[in-house]
Amino acid sequence: MIEAAIIGVIVIMIIFSLAILASLFWFWMIIDCIKRKNYEDKLVWVLVLLFLGVAGAIMYYFIAKEKPKKKR
Repeated sequence: MIEAAIIGVIVIMIIFSLAILASLFWFWMIIDCIKRKNYEDKLVWVLVLLFLGVAGAIMYYFIAKEKPKKKR
């Protein structure tokens, strides 16, 4: 019985930690999108981020976020 309670607490802590990390990632993507200077679809991306949450943040990260340029 005690082992099941400990496993339950560990599972809840893992889920809580993942939720915190996902929220921080979502917030980071919103800030990145708002800070962009010349971006034609900024309003669209902000709306996508607001309405789709973490899924929108993942889409933004892979589709629109600027990657650092490599030096040659």
